[in-house]
Amino acid sequence: MISHTGNDSPNVPIGRFLELAARFPDIRFIAAHLGIGVLGPGDNGYQCWRNRPCSNVWFDMGTLRAFCTGAVEMLLEVAGLTESLFGTDAPLYLPAPFSRLLEALAISEQCREKSHIATPWR
Repeated sequence: MISHTGNDSPNVPIGRFLELAARFPDIRFIAAHLGIGVLGPGDNGYQCWRNRPCSNVWFDMGTLRAFCTGAVEMLLEVAGLTESLFGTDAPLYLPAPFSRLLEALAISEQCREKSHIATPWR
C-alpha cells in the first residue's frame, strides 16, 4: 500500500502511518515523500522511524524537499538502504535531476556500495 505521508497530511502523518503498518505486518507499506511532505520539520520521518521501526515499511524519496534538507541521508542512516526507494515524483518533476541528486548524496562509501549509488564524478 502506498500513501502520501507527511507533516502537512492531517489524515496520514508519518507517525500514524507507522502505527498502521505495525498493526498489519504482512502488508507492505510505502511512505511517499519520506514522510515529511512540504511543511513541518524535515527530520520527522527520521524521528518517527527511530521511535517505531517497521520491517514492512519502505520510504519513497520522491520529493525535492527530501534531497535539499538532508532527510534522505538521515533516513538512510536510521532505516537502512533496503527500506528506501528511489522516486522522482514524476510527472510533477523531471526524473533526470533526481538521479543527479542521488549521486551527490553525502553518504558513506559503504552506503553507496550497498545501494549501488554511483560515486559522483569529479
